Amino acid sequence: MPAQLTLPPEPRAAGQARQWVRQELTDMSRPDLIDSAVLGVSELVTNALLHVRSEIALQITDNSDGLRVEVYDDSPHLFAGAPNLPSETRPTNPSTVGRGLLIVASVSQDWGIDYDGKRKCVWFQPAAAVARDGDSAAHDVEHRAAESEDTAASSVPGHDLVHVVLIDVPVKLMNYYRVRFRDLRREMTLVALSGEEEGTAAHRLHETAQLLERFRHVGDASNQRINKAVAEGKDRATLDYDLPRVMITAIDEMGQALQAADEFCRERRMLTLAAGPQEKAVRSWYIGQIIEQADGDPPTPWTGDFEVTDPEPLADSPGAGDH
Repeated sequence: MPAQLTLPPEPRAAGQARQWVRQELTDMSRPDLIDSAVLGVSELVTNALLHVRSEIALQITDNSDGLRVEVYDDSPHLFAGAPNLPSETRPTNPSTVGRGLLIVASVSQDWGIDYDGKRKCVWFQPAAAVARDGDSAAHDVEHRAAESEDTAASSVPGHDLVHVVLIDVPVKLMNYYRVRFRDLRREMTLVALSGEEEGTAAHRLHETAQLLERFRHVGDASNQRINKAVAEGKDRATLDYDLPRVMITAIDEMGQALQAADEFCRERRMLTLAAGPQEKAVRSWYIGQIIEQADGDPPTPWTGDFEVTDPEPLADSPGAGDH
């Protein structure tokens, strides 16, 4: 009989799922699968919390086909903005899915998506051999996925477009700090979903990021080019793309929300620490270039360092030693 657990759509659900999976696999005498199963289920439950907000059901089955972990939610969507999924679907191009599923793919023998007309099931068969650095494995998968993307599709039909040129983009810094942004956004979103402290920086950042999700492919195309430059050993690249003008206000708001998020992190002693001086400088330049060029100003190259100089973690951040 399969092991089953139902969780409410609350921030603590991801932690409860990890503990449950760990205990179940221990009871099944499958310690070889614990690390990959815990990482995979954590990502899937977190994705459901971020995008679906429905009750989440977990199930573990072990039969002749192998052990399988299943995560059910009440949405027919893979992530916000994704199309409806047919039954027994397994995406063949990882570039079309989110980073959470790329991590799942990196620690699985096999995985897929089932949809019965009412709810979605994302399942995976955890692999016994897990890369020591799961995030690095996911990054490798993400990099290969980005290589297959079509960068030409960076504009949105039907919108007034602004052509933006970013000169001497510090690709190593962008690659490094975008991982920190993902971590920050996930943690802030979980705070926002807790229903506490309405109107805080967590809610502001979450709401702004949701507005920008509809134009996600623009950022994906940019990330592909950054990944390629890093893979080729370059420290800089020139990016140019067309942004729908309706994005400009949201991007400006994102910059302000990130500043508020830094203070929030310091005050609340979040797991994601406040940005350091270099990260703030890169963020200010990148967002500033978009805003200024939308107003008709010419592009200005990045003039700072091209290697990461912010310490990790930030030694001067309150609470840095408390986690």
